[in-house]
Amino acid sequence: MRDLTSRWCGVATLFLVACSSSGEPNDTQAVDSGVTADTGLPPLDAGSDLGPDGEADAGSEVSTDAVTPSGPRVFVTSDEFDGAFADGVRDSTGRAQAFTVGDGLCQKLADAAGLGGTWSVWLSSAQGDAIDHVKGAGPWKNLAGKVVFANRASLATAALAPIDRDEKGLSVPSGSVVWTGTALGGRRFTDPKSGTTDCFGWGYRGTDATMGGVVGSTAVSAEWTRQAMVNCDTKARLYCFEG
Repeated sequence: MRDLTSRWCGVATLFLVACSSSGEPNDTQAVDSGVTADTGLPPLDAGSDLGPDGEADAGSEVSTDAVTPSGPRVFVTSDEFDGAFADGVRDSTGRAQAFTVGDGLCQKLADAAGLGGTWSVWLSSAQGDAIDHVKGAGPWKNLAGKVVFANRASLATAALAPIDRDEKGLSVPSGSVVWTGTALGGRRFTDPKSGTTDCFGWGYRGTDATMGGVVGSTAVSAEWTRQAMVNCDTKARLYCFEG
């Protein structure tokens, strides 16, 4: 009889039934609620959609959508433009309205991609400096969720991560060039030789293409806003900041 009871207690222990030192069941011993039997299987969460056989229930859904980073975001456009992208919109003096056109391009692409928000182009021209045009306080993340600029002050420094995702969250080719007209520091860069680095307000005409415009690069964080000067008939992207 003693041997059968001991065997019963050994089996019952798997189900957390307490036994006395004599091997007899002991109804007065408290069972530690924090102890679980080691079955070799991971615990089943209360909210789990898995059934008793470990398979997903027929009504459960598994999302495969990419997670859009929260807070202000920044992307580089999937579309490329030459340095005359603002030629079609000019003020009464004939000056191209680069901010108006650039913001519109950013907003159009963001809306088409379902990003929501309000977007501003990172660009400098006679209208003003990029660092003053971008709104918000940050931190800005690229569409891979990496922090690119921790706050507004850091817009004047090297990027913490490359802005290498377009409005759809897709990677752009490494080293893609981006129109900025902007030096590291966020202010308009002016070449002392040519006198212009913004393709004449991003609305050049005719032979002005050879005068050039400043581009940044998606490949290297220290040169994200100013890497080189290229001819204005070059095809390049734009940076778009949410804020």
